[in-house]
Amino acid sequence: MAFKNYHRISFIITIVFVAFYGTLLAGIGDSEESEIPIIINRVSYEQRLKVQLEENASTGYTWHYYSSEANAFSLFSKEISVDQSEKAVQGGGSTVTWLFSPESLGSFAIIFKLYREWEGEENAVDIRVFNVEVDDRTLSECIPDYVTVLGSSSGSVSPGDLFSVTTEEDSSAGFSWSVRSDTEILRLMDDRYNDPSKSQSSPGDISNFPMATAEPGKRLFDFEALKRGVSLIELEFSSTVENDGTASTLYAGVSVE
Repeated sequence: MAFKNYHRISFIITIVFVAFYGTLLAGIGDSEESEIPIIINRVSYEQRLKVQLEENASTGYTWHYYSSEANAFSLFSKEISVDQSEKAVQGGGSTVTWLFSPESLGSFAIIFKLYREWEGEENAVDIRVFNVEVDDRTLSECIPDYVTVLGSSSGSVSPGDLFSVTTEEDSSAGFSWSVRSDTEILRLMDDRYNDPSKSQSSPGDISNFPMATAEPGKRLFDFEALKRGVSLIELEFSSTVENDGTASTLYAGVSVE
């Protein structure tokens, strides 16, 4: 009798374990991968470009920046603001604000990395990337802001995470892509195009027709985070239609924490 009860209990435990394991796998399969959108900051050559980041110099970690293109901008000013309130912790962090001036027309990226000076850039623990496109528009009522705050094309993930870097793309133009990143930290899995004109909609919905929407498509680059570190992703693209031999580059920064 005891032997039969033992088998019955074992059978019940097995069912419960299988049900729990199946639910766990289903939850993992249903989880959505994160997206890091590439933001292109379109500015006038007359504007100041503002970047504001947090750092704690008492730990030795400070932000260091450089440009993807030589002589693309100059530093106009740098300010460090420390919290002076009673709640501020001694040796706490500060807010650093940079203002940059564009020095030429065209596209470039300002890349910030957080690391200790004596450990070097290869041991950076964080990265921020700001894509900038400078044109020759003059400041007017259409561009009221003399200072523009740059949007970051950066994100953080954990080892083992799957994520996508996304950018807008016009499917009618046709582009050829070349992707470069630190292959020890990230692995490129795939790239795909999401066409909004082919999205599912109800029968008779006018959005079924490509001309009914001006929404641009998205190019998604799927990555897997392999280990801790920071990686600068370079996405070089050229038109397969115009075939003029010119290529442009977009950038994204990923911190694997």
